[in-house]
Order: sequence, then structure tokens, then C-alpha cells
Amino acid sequence: MKNSLKNKIHTQINKIGYNEIVIKLNYSSKEKAKKSLDKFLNTKTLYDWLKNGHYDLKYNSKTFLDKLCETTNIKDINLLSEIEVQKNKIDTLNSLETPYIISNVDWKRTSEPIFVLSFLISKKNFNIDKEIVYGISKEKERIEILKILKKHYKKYNGVLPIFGSIKSYFYIDLFGVKKEISIKEVLSI
Repeated sequence: MKNSLKNKIHTQINKIGYNEIVIKLNYSSKEKAKKSLDKFLNTKTLYDWLKNGHYDLKYNSKTFLDKLCETTNIKDINLLSEIEVQKNKIDTLNSLETPYIISNVDWKRTSEPIFVLSFLISKKNFNIDKEIVYGISKEKERIEILKILKKHYKKYNGVLPIFGSIKSYFYIDLFGVKKEISIKEVLSI
């Protein structure tokens, strides 16, 4: 079951009582404990909690979660293994390269100021969130990339400010492999 550990923690907090949990977390300040607990409870998933790297001068995201499991009397190995699964996903994503797009344009620099170019380069070249393409088939990855490229192409009507017409795109994937994608392919989706 998705987020079963987080659901179990919510259930246990409701059963034991929010204020009782705040006291058992052993913070010197109840306000700080409430703030951290509220932040955890408002996080959508366990993965998001661990990924965002919470730190409140007493616990980091992992140690807070460990203390919360201890405080709510959660000892089920299957539930606790969910923490390691999410931690491994984070470690794997961190070890992979950030996928990005380079727009292939017909452009030769003439007299454009460097600060203007540095401002506009983000419209020509941009990163893609790793989570969009992680853990999906190559075909689904291709479709996701084509959707992003089509949106980009339509946003600028095929012409980037200063850089000119987009001839094609280069997609560099999670493993650093570069693939050229034609405009015809982009518009076909």
C-alpha cells in the first residue's frame, strides 16, 4: 500500500494524541516540536519528506522519522523498510545526471551583450526534473520528453528570442546519453 508507513503514523498520532506525541519527541521547545510535526504531517509522501531534507537543529528528516516511529510505537519491519526504499530512491536519483534539453538553433553571435545572452540561455537550454523520467520505460520517457518539447516549441512559436528558429532539440538523459529529436517528431505528438 502506497505511503502505508505515513498512514500508520497518522493513525497512531490520532490514537495517542497530538500533544502527547509533541512531548515524547523530546524537544526543548514545544513550539519547535509542533512546527516539525506539522511540517511532517503536511508533507504529501514519505519520499517528499526524506527528499526535502528537513533539519531543525535536533533531528534531520531521517532521524525525525525514526524518533516519530519510536514515539508512535511502530515496530513493524515491513513498514520500517519503506524508509529504506525511499532513501534508496533518493540516493539513486542523486547519483544520476540531471536530464536536460538543448535547443539547436541557427545562431551566430554578433554584438549581443553577454548579460542578455545569460538571461535568455534558460529559454534555449533547460533542465528536466529527474523524477519525470526516472523508473519509466524508454517509450514512456520519449513521450514525456516530446510533450515537454512540444510545449516549449509552441510557447515560442518555434523561434527563440535572439537565438532564432529552433531546428531540432538535443535531449541528454539520466545517463548522459545525447539524442537528437527533430521538430517533425516533436510536432507529431
